[in-house]
Amino acid sequence: MNTQAPERKTAFSRSRRTRPLRRVFLALCWIAGLHLLLGGTAAAQGICDRTPQVRDEILDKVAIESQRLGTDWPEDCAEVTTAHLALVRSLDLSGVNITALQEHDCRGLVSLESIFVIENPLLTTLPEGIFRGLDKLDHLFFVQNSLTTLPEGVFQGLGNLTAMILEDNSLAALPEGIFRGLDKLEYLDYSDNSLTTLPEGLFRGLSRLETLDSSYNPSLAVLPENVFQGLDSLNMLYLTKNRLQELPEGIFQGLNSLEGLWLAGNGLLHLPPEIFR
Repeated sequence: MNTQAPERKTAFSRSRRTRPLRRVFLALCWIAGLHLLLGGTAAAQGICDRTPQVRDEILDKVAIESQRLGTDWPEDCAEVTTAHLALVRSLDLSGVNITALQEHDCRGLVSLESIFVIENPLLTTLPEGIFRGLDKLDHLFFVQNSLTTLPEGVFQGLGNLTAMILEDNSLAALPEGIFRGLDKLEYLDYSDNSLTTLPEGLFRGLSRLETLDSSYNPSLAVLPENVFQGLDSLNMLYLTKNRLQELPEGIFQGLNSLEGLWLAGNGLLHLPPEIFR
């Protein structure tokens, strides 16, 4: 008799102890299920709220990639999922009359390698976070638009970018830190703009840059002496058709890889005797 009572008491005690654990477990399962449900809903919300030209380009690229893979593709912007977005490798937004872009236009395009935004004459600026999360982006071309200003952090996080062209816009200034973190950049072209000067630290950290085109800025009259410092790989430097009237003596110092230098079409009357030392 005495041997069974403790056993029943022990079983009862264990049962009471495990009830709270079961409740916690069930609660966690409910929360996890709710999270999956909400996540699934969010993933299926689509891209209908994006800039119309971007939305249509994404739909076209998803259809092309899905056909290539032999899978179904969404016929409506509301049906686009994160898996569909991951198929897109390039965006071509040329000549589609974009007047503005939204910060979330490129969200979820984790496989994107190139962006071409060309001939959109009413596009004047870019939202700062538009390229956030585009870790694989390699080529970025904004040509023949009307960009007047760019936020300093707009290119932040594009650590794999190798080529950037900002040619033929209306940029009057470039923030000093705008190219910071673009450690793999090899080609940079901001020719045919309205720049008046360049910040001294503009190219800091661009040790892999091989080609720099700073030509056709008719208001560019002054360059800081150390502006090109640290460009160890620079091979081609274009300064044609600016308004340079003089150059600091040490401006090209340290450019040991330089093979081509274009200075034609400026107002240079003389060059310092040691400028190419």
